[in-house]
Amino acid sequence: SRWFEIDRIPGSAAKTELAWFVDYVVREERPIDALVIDATAFLDDAMAKLYGVELDVAGAVVRMGLPLEHRRGVFTRAAWLASGGRSGRISPTTRGRRLFEQIGCMEIPDAFPEHPNTPLSPSPGRTTRETFEQELHAGACGACHRPLDSVG
Repeated sequence: SRWFEIDRIPGSAAKTELAWFVDYVVREERPIDALVIDATAFLDDAMAKLYGVELDVAGAVVRMGLPLEHRRGVFTRAAWLASGGRSGRISPTTRGRRLFEQIGCMEIPDAFPEHPNTPLSPSPGRTTRETFEQELHAGACGACHRPLDSVG
């Protein structure tokens, strides 16, 4: 199976934004590393709001640069970040594993049978990142989760 299937990503605006970004990289013959480091985006009102930027023209799709400290390349886009979960939950671990295996060509073993492999839901008042850091990065779990979750 393909490691990244855009049809499985929720939200048509996020899918469209990612598709336009990839099309931009290909059509404008940008270097291949642009897929990972370029901050150019094609945003409508909904995606601009999600990314926390304002558009000069409401109701249109606008090409713009996103803040470099937050958004570069495909792996920081909403479409990628919404992928890789189960049961409607976002999973940095699943995304991180896919990056290590499919991009880094590294084999990541399955979790030990004695460790539950159940998706976490963010605790009230905490983000997914904060929940994963508190719940999975301490103790024995941290040895695997810190590297996977940090890139996922």
